[in-house]
Amino acid sequence: MEMPERLMHGSFPKHKPRHWNRQTSVNTGLVFKLMLREIQEAGLHDRMSRCNDQVPRSARDGDKLHSNQSGRFLDQCSPSWEKMDHDQQLAYLKDWMLLKFSVDKFRRCMIPMPVERWERAEISWGDNFFMTEAERQSIAIKVMDTYRVEMPQLSWTREGMEDHQVGREERER
Repeated sequence: MEMPERLMHGSFPKHKPRHWNRQTSVNTGLVFKLMLREIQEAGLHDRMSRCNDQVPRSARDGDKLHSNQSGRFLDQCSPSWEKMDHDQQLAYLKDWMLLKFSVDKFRRCMIPMPVERWERAEISWGDNFFMTEAERQSIAIKVMDTYRVEMPQLSWTREGMEDHQVGREERER
């Protein structure tokens, strides 16, 4: 369809705004914040590049990671995130983590065989950042178990989300 015709009909399918409700956004924000907390607790910050002795902002600020990744995270959900049961959400999170954190060229596994070259992960926090399969599994399970407990209690306000901010203590200093 040519531009004048698209303008006349208002047909811009690739540019339609995403219409997620507030609850969906808050729920996925909680998932990202819990994931960053688990990544930190698993000691993966030690593998990240540092600037001024700090890990990258998106590795410590759940809002930053959420703003960069939630669109793609939710676009690929089928069924939608709210309609998935706990096991489906866990499986989806594990698959998403494989796509985003794998250093395997074909994203088949988290780390390629020793004879294969490493590729930088899609979400990469430095040349030396990687996540093992066991770490991916453990982090995803902990995130979804905590999410199942905290999500119903979460206040659907900005203030409620700040309680889950990773690295909040660092910013208050």
